[in-house]
Amino acid sequence: MGDTAHALGLPTGFDFEGKHYNIAPQPRYDVQAHFEVWLEQRARAALKRAKQTPTNPQGLSEEEYQSCMTALTGEIAAGAYSFGTAISAKAMTTQMGQKQLLYLMLKAEPQEHDVDMPLVEKIFAKMLDEVMQILAEMNDPNFQAPAPGAGSPSAPSSPGSATTPGISASEKSAA
Repeated sequence: MGDTAHALGLPTGFDFEGKHYNIAPQPRYDVQAHFEVWLEQRARAALKRAKQTPTNPQGLSEEEYQSCMTALTGEIAAGAYSFGTAISAKAMTTQMGQKQLLYLMLKAEPQEHDVDMPLVEKIFAKMLDEVMQILAEMNDPNFQAPAPGAGSPSAPSSPGSATTPGISASEKSAA
């Protein structure tokens, strides 16, 4: 994509299984917000899994759990999970974070086809290098394509150089 088209935020996209999918080249605010919510939900879910239960007797006691939940709530309120922070940038270097980001970016743009996580999983399974290059080019102005066959590109060059779109109701209720 040319610099002017990128600067204007014109959509780009890719073809997969005979269908074209649009992606906005810049992270829209709704995409950023949904990625933040996803991160917050993951943090809360991790604490819930760590809680002491009959099947997890070594887990956090109720007092430890409440203390951790209070600390997490304070981190969220202070913006630790906001888009562009070190936490969100680190999440975007994981394949799970990259899949969520691609899902959100696809959901944010008008599509002629349904977009869901199983589709994103298929896209990653069949087009990993291509998708990684698309995401990196859109989110990092300093991106340089890796040598052919070198695998996925490195992490974004700065914490604020990643992107995000919409979360489904089923994903919100899963946390």
